[in-house]
Amino acid sequence: MIQQSEQLQDIIDIHELERILEQFCKASKMITIASDFRGNMLTSEKNTTYYTPFCKKMRLTGCPLEAYCKRSDALGSLEAAQRGEPFIYRCHMGFVEVAAPIIVNNMYLGAILMGQVRTDPEIMETLPQVFKSDLDLLGYPELKEFYKESYANSSFIPYPQLKAFGALMSHVANYIVQNALNYTMRAQLTNMRIQHLEEQNRATNLEKDLAFMRLKNLKMRIHPHYLFNTLNVINGLAVLEDAPQTSQAIAALSETLRFSLKRQEKLIPLREEMECVESYTSIQKLFFKNRVEFLFQVDKNCLDALVPLYTIQILVENACLHGFTNTVSNGRFTLTVLQNAGFINIEASDNGSGIDDEVAQQLNNLSPDPARDTPNSGLQSLLSNLRYYYGTEAYWQVSQLPSGGTSIVLRLPIRHSSQDTSLRDTVSPDTPHQDTASQEMSSQDTPSRKLGS
Repeated sequence: MIQQSEQLQDIIDIHELERILEQFCKASKMITIASDFRGNMLTSEKNTTYYTPFCKKMRLTGCPLEAYCKRSDALGSLEAAQRGEPFIYRCHMGFVEVAAPIIVNNMYLGAILMGQVRTDPEIMETLPQVFKSDLDLLGYPELKEFYKESYANSSFIPYPQLKAFGALMSHVANYIVQNALNYTMRAQLTNMRIQHLEEQNRATNLEKDLAFMRLKNLKMRIHPHYLFNTLNVINGLAVLEDAPQTSQAIAALSETLRFSLKRQEKLIPLREEMECVESYTSIQKLFFKNRVEFLFQVDKNCLDALVPLYTIQILVENACLHGFTNTVSNGRFTLTVLQNAGFINIEASDNGSGIDDEVAQQLNNLSPDPARDTPNSGLQSLLSNLRYYYGTEAYWQVSQLPSGGTSIVLRLPIRHSSQDTSLRDTVSPDTPHQDTASQEMSSQDTPSRKLGS
């Protein structure tokens, strides 16, 4: 559909139109040009073969009287547009001209102007003159002579032929523009169809992915029964064989797995995340024995705040996998969680082997668009999740400590399910915010707790 701001030169090939007008000019012996709806010339006026000497002098040599000619063209085109048909008139100097409007879908886009001729004397006297200028050629004696000679020698075209030329050019110009618009609309329609097919293809792929995930989810719901039954059997064997540490590890693993399967939400209360971390660290303590200790200091005011699943566990896991691999003794992981001005400040540090400066820089400079980063580590996945859930409100800094080891600082805006409706759906309504274990955690008198020996 054509818009009010549509430009004629944006719709058609002006050079092609110029070639058509040039041939018409030769056949009709009338100068023929095109203008847009503002009256600006679209075709060059290089073909001056049929200009009268006077008009050529007025229009093409920078004469200060050129403005009168342009005003005459503009008024003639406007009258043709208002009439909706070719308009035959006399210019301000008395030459006969024709303005053929280009109108598509009731929208005036421009005009074809032709003329600088004479016609039947009895007709000329009745033709309207768009405006009578106060131009006095007495001050321009050279132009006055040009005018007399040019008017006497200008082309004579009978009035019926003049009307036919106007109708012909109006039809040709409108046909060209309409065809160009139809072509543009067909191209746009084709592009829309292609986009629609692409959207349908994406929707089909999403449906396939959804069906696959549903099947995968069903399998995950079936397999845990077998898994937990097997773990119970192994735990029973450990008790019978008097292997308390093995039994303890199996129990901790069962709790960790049960937590991950029960909590399908992406955001959970911090207290539940800490319960999962306790089970995870109890397994790590068995592995490291007395080589590593874990210190947690969590502000009670932060326990009901929502955080992405496994936020704290990944911090612990990162230290265990990358920091304490070669630790012989005196390994220490410290976690501090405090509330400050509407934000949760999480600081995790260890005295392990540290982190490479280049890796730390890459983590600190993750793309603002989480979809553009392909996580290659648990820590990078965590940081991408933080960007996804909190946007630019999330802040983090990964660095190597001067004394050795790694420091990870997270700053997250506080969100509660009862305060943020955008996060409310991420927490199951039947999931308690505080169970027996978490009540025991929140009832600690001392904010700092030492886990491990």
